[in-house]
Amino acid sequence: MYVRDLVPVMRKSSHRPGAGIKFLSCLLSGVGLLFSFAPFNLNFLAFLALIPLLFATRPPCPPKRALLCGMLFGLGLFIPGISWIRYVTLPGWVLLACYCAAYYSLFALFSSRVQRQGKGISGGLALTAAWVILEYVRSTLMTGFPWFLLAHTQHNFTSFIQVADITGTYLISAVVFLVNYLLGEALIVFFERRKILSPGLQWRIFSAVILLSTCCAYGALRIQRMNMSASITVAVAQSNIPQMMKEVFSSAYDPTAVFHQYLTLSRKLRREDRIDLLVWPETIILAPHFLNVAPGVLNEPYSKPSRYAQEQLASLARSLGTYILTGAISRVPASHGYVEEPGIVPESDWKKFYNSAYLLDKEGKYVDRYDKIHLVPFGEYIPWTRIFPFFQQVAQQFVPFTEFLSPGERFTVFSVPSQERNVRFGVLICYEDTDSSIARIFRRNGAEFLVNISNDAWFGTSGELDQHFAAAKFRAIENRVGIVRAGNTGITGLITPSGEVSKLLYVEKNGKKVLKNIADTLVGPVYITKQSSLYVTLGDLPLIVGGLLFLLGWGTRNWPLLVIVGNRTGLR
Repeated sequence: MYVRDLVPVMRKSSHRPGAGIKFLSCLLSGVGLLFSFAPFNLNFLAFLALIPLLFATRPPCPPKRALLCGMLFGLGLFIPGISWIRYVTLPGWVLLACYCAAYYSLFALFSSRVQRQGKGISGGLALTAAWVILEYVRSTLMTGFPWFLLAHTQHNFTSFIQVADITGTYLISAVVFLVNYLLGEALIVFFERRKILSPGLQWRIFSAVILLSTCCAYGALRIQRMNMSASITVAVAQSNIPQMMKEVFSSAYDPTAVFHQYLTLSRKLRREDRIDLLVWPETIILAPHFLNVAPGVLNEPYSKPSRYAQEQLASLARSLGTYILTGAISRVPASHGYVEEPGIVPESDWKKFYNSAYLLDKEGKYVDRYDKIHLVPFGEYIPWTRIFPFFQQVAQQFVPFTEFLSPGERFTVFSVPSQERNVRFGVLICYEDTDSSIARIFRRNGAEFLVNISNDAWFGTSGELDQHFAAAKFRAIENRVGIVRAGNTGITGLITPSGEVSKLLYVEKNGKKVLKNIADTLVGPVYITKQSSLYVTLGDLPLIVGGLLFLLGWGTRNWPLLVIVGNRTGLR
């Protein structure tokens, strides 16, 4: 072989990026994807941010390198992305970020092996299926962490995200990922052929455009044909209570002051507004105040505070002529209703506490309650204590409750009379609005709109508040329901069944709209539609099962059975 024969090879290899460049590009790619989420909302970046990760895992890419590329991508996204968790637990922030990043390591490993089999739309669909399935597993395994789903980057792209009413939010993630893959393949064709008019490049870009256009056309048509009516008027109070006033481990814990601030703010509302439902956020009424037990049944120090709370709420309800929905801490299971005789409640039930939402009628009387079903591990309860008893002793030093909470047992659908008829609704407490399955169950049980009561005061004015509010939009679209979102410190607003924000609570400061850490009330209509969705009927199952079946078919076609059972020839 002559030297001149080696020159093209040397030139070609000299342009191939080294491992260090690939690692850096993956890290920056994860950071770049972060900026497509709220509060930055540069959603166009989501259609490009995955390309460096796909490039880095192209052959030759050893498994260890692929795993590290995926981990760096995930850390670039999650370390800064969930930094708000450090306000609650610094070790938890780091551990959760590493756990979530591990999913991208698995994806990168799979990507390196899929791309080794060659290019083509079938490989792109296999990668799309793997991405969606990993998102689904991360969102559901061990109570799940459905944060930073690829779909959430598009929460403001209203016409595009309407496809969530077909098979859910993960369908949007699939489309965004597939656009990344097609544009990445188009770039490869361009670099290889140096021709803008190359048929391969044009086909890939055209496919991406058609995919996005089809989704947007479907969304525009659904919005245009959606017949919505304002069937109920709600008022939401946001009093901006600092978390330390609600924290039992803090010397500033003052449940009476918390309750009084919300009473004072709500009394500024007018009866002339003809409010059908007044909403207070999560855990506003704390021990020693209880709403589900007659004060005479309780011993001190609970009897007088509970009587005061129940009398004041009754007075407020009568003065406004409205029903009241409020977050509160309960004791004894909801099956006992309003307890007026202590003998009917077993001793063991008195030791159970719940994160609840109470509905009181226009006289302030107890109607019903919903107890939070999807509790936050290490925040509201300690998991795995039966298997690892020492967990409770260690974790009790860090969690924000002296009494661990019990999960609710039923999906309570409330009913409130409006000017025209009775309107039914369900309540999602705090992070339950990120759990698509809970919202879907409420809708299937007859809820016409949903209320999300939350307390995000733990996280200051961080991006967590924006990300949490963005997630609620997808529950509205999936189930075609209006959503009332009530946050103690924000973000408070009303969302239509099309996922559009119809009203936001804010104040003007220096010419800017301030949504967080403000105290005010919001009054507006909740929009309801009779339009249903395929998602309510089928849920996430068709997309996830379809993805698994596609991967199985693709794998058996491209990876022989001997590879699957251990022949390493095709896995090197």
